[in-house]
Amino acid sequence: TVGILSPLFTLPSHQIIMQGAHRVATSRGYHLLLTSPPPGADLAVALERAIRQFHVDGMLLIAELAHSSAPVRQMIGPLMPAVCADRSFPDVPSVYADNYRGGQLAAEHLWERGCRRPAVLALPKYPARRTAFTEFYREHGINDIDKRCVEITEFSEREGHDLTDHLLRLEPDGFFYGSDLLAIGGLHRLRTLGKTMPVIGYDNLCFAGPMGLTTVDQQYENMGRISFEMLVQQIEGHRSFYPDPSQIDNRVLTPQVIVRET
Repeated sequence: TVGILSPLFTLPSHQIIMQGAHRVATSRGYHLLLTSPPPGADLAVALERAIRQFHVDGMLLIAELAHSSAPVRQMIGPLMPAVCADRSFPDVPSVYADNYRGGQLAAEHLWERGCRRPAVLALPKYPARRTAFTEFYREHGINDIDKRCVEITEFSEREGHDLTDHLLRLEPDGFFYGSDLLAIGGLHRLRTLGKTMPVIGYDNLCFAGPMGLTTVDQQYENMGRISFEMLVQQIEGHRSFYPDPSQIDNRVLTPQVIVRET
């Protein structure tokens, strides 16, 4: 039995990661135990409950663990097999996408579409995306890019809708949204106003296709599959799960742009 810890299983990205993990689990004869700490709960307590009370053989930790000050390995113990998905940690194996390259790809796509004044809705928890995007534009002579950038901590379709309205006052010629949730709200607002301009989101969530949204694919399902395969290697003794920190096995996935109507 493998425990999967997520702070919020309703997040579409976490659901896709779990789908990938589930495909491997069923083929290898593993059972999955899903657990999520209540809002504001101590992460170490949630991990201890999953490991001690449910007697799991390994833990797959999905993102959002950076809020804890304690090292992950310290929280789960020295011998418990563990892998983190969608976030990099120095003391346990991790599988995550290259956010810097993803930001570059988004910038390259909008530049090729002729965007010279793009607006950006960025997520502070993924600073590499904005950094790569703005660096690309500065390298191409666009030095006022930061004037059209907004950072947003809590994001939803509504905020994408409202912030798109705000940024339209700056007369952008395209939009880069740091998540598909923001992009869907923004795209709805643009279509309501009858405005047509290049739009790119980030994540390639399930609703991006039906909405015709061009987006950066983080390979979430593949991320879940690889994470679980790495975990199985630890559980079945094919690879040490408490190596020297310099030998931690991290896998970095390369994102790609999925071009659709926008």
